[in-house]
Amino acid sequence: MIVYLNAQGKLTKDCTKTHLTYRFDVTEDIKTLCIQFSFSPPHLEDEAASEAIIYQCLKEQGIDVATLHDLSDFMPIKNYLTLSLDDPNGFRGAGHRHMTKQRVCVSDHGATPGFIQGELPCGQWAVTISVHAVVTELCNYTIKVYGEA
Repeated sequence: MIVYLNAQGKLTKDCTKTHLTYRFDVTEDIKTLCIQFSFSPPHLEDEAASEAIIYQCLKEQGIDVATLHDLSDFMPIKNYLTLSLDDPNGFRGAGHRHMTKQRVCVSDHGATPGFIQGELPCGQWAVTISVHAVVTELCNYTIKVYGEA
């Protein structure tokens, strides 16, 4: 196993609607490239804070919140982080999953759904964490990218 990236970080609500891109160089032939990604916590535990966020979002969408009595269909509200991958030639895929632990792999004979199988060229690659929403005060993440010969 060749480790290209091993990083961790902390995100706040201010990071919502941003992207974090990590670049790494693949300098040798590999058969498979994998990404292990996780974040926590998965969702906001505070029900009153959740309701306030839900009401604000619904107002922004022009929905009359006075008619809503039960917000349970909207709960729990979740932190939402997704991954995309680019190789030296361009886009290799994206996964918009709500799972807090993910493993993505690409190779010339297969790929995780949402990602494109094919040759794994040497050069600069990039993995991007798209931070769609952070609803908790803090959201911790870890990301590891590695190749298998």
